[in-house]
Formats: sequence, structure tokens, C-alpha cells
Amino acid sequence: MRTETMDFTIEEYNSALWLHLEGPFTSDQIPTFKEKFQTLIEDGNRVFVVNLEFITFIDPEVVQLFLHLLNSVREKQGSFNLVFSNTVVSRAFHAYRNIFSIYPDTSLLRKDGIFSLLHKSRRRLLKKTGIRLSRQVALLLVLTIFGLITALLFIISLQSRHIKEQQTDLHDLLQWETRSRLEIETLRNRLIPLEQLGVLRDTTEND
Repeated sequence: MRTETMDFTIEEYNSALWLHLEGPFTSDQIPTFKEKFQTLIEDGNRVFVVNLEFITFIDPEVVQLFLHLLNSVREKQGSFNLVFSNTVVSRAFHAYRNIFSIYPDTSLLRKDGIFSLLHKSRRRLLKKTGIRLSRQVALLLVLTIFGLITALLFIISLQSRHIKEQQTDLHDLLQWETRSRLEIETLRNRLIPLEQLGVLRDTTEND
């Protein structure tokens, strides 16, 4: 029976939460570790690096716990990564190496790997939604949409201007027609006395 306890420390580095575990990880410690990890997720953490390199013993139930934690993080579109190369942990996770993101040491992650973790999380989200766009294609798509919107607004502006011009022309024609009718009526009224005197013959009767 193992009486040793596992040391558990948390470190925040490069926008990721690093969990360093050392010693034996037995099934008795699963409830406590699970509760602490769920609290970290609820606090808004989304990128996790769990260092298991110094684990000296691991129960099979612990691997099932990590599968559960992996699903919990992915449901939040986060990133869950393991660091180990020792024999004990490698044997325990051998059947699940294609499921977890596993790194042999922390040096690459410390240097610039955090950006890779974020990128992997983004790719996983894109894979889930079925949308895969490179940065260049996305930029081209945005510029194309912007160009179409600009062209549409330009066409609408031209149409609006054309309609206003037509309305102005129609208004001028209506005013001209009204003035013409008034002038014709005035001329007719002036000719009536001349027609009555016989000076002018009413040509409308012959029409």
C-alpha cells in the first residue's frame, strides 16, 4: 500500500496554466484532483499543460480521469496538453497517444509552444465547425465582401441620383404644362371679342 502523496503545483506562464505533478498518482487522489481541475475550468482557464514527467506511479483509473478532463476542456474550445517521457506514464498512456497532445519535455512549450497550443485549439474549433480558412483566404474574402458592398452602395447612390433627376424633370414638365395651358386660355379670352366683331373667323368650327 502506497503512503506517499502526490505534490501538485500550479503555474501560469504565457497565457497557459501549467500543472506540475510529482510522486504517485493513485485512484484515491482522483476526486481531489478532478475537483481542483474543474474549478480551474470554471474560473475561465482554457489552455492547460499538465507535466507528468515526475510521476512515479499511476493507476489505470487516472488515465480515464484524464480522458474525462480532455473532453471537458475541448467542450470549452480549450487546449489540454501532457508533458512526459518517463516509462511509467508512457506505458499508462500508450493506448491513447493518438488522442492526447503529448510532448516529451517543456522546453519547446516554454520557448514558443504556447502559440502552437492556441493554434491547435483554433484548428480543432474550425474542424468542429467544418470551416477551414487560411489567413490569406480570409483576408481576400473580407476584401471581396467589402468591394461588393461598396459597389452596391455606389449603384444605389447612382440610382437614387437618377431618380431625383427624373423627379425634377417631371416637376419642370408639369409646371411648363400648367403655364402653357394658362397662356393658351389667356390668348383665347383675348380673341373672343375679335371673333364676335367678325374681325377673326373662328377656325375651330371647321375642325
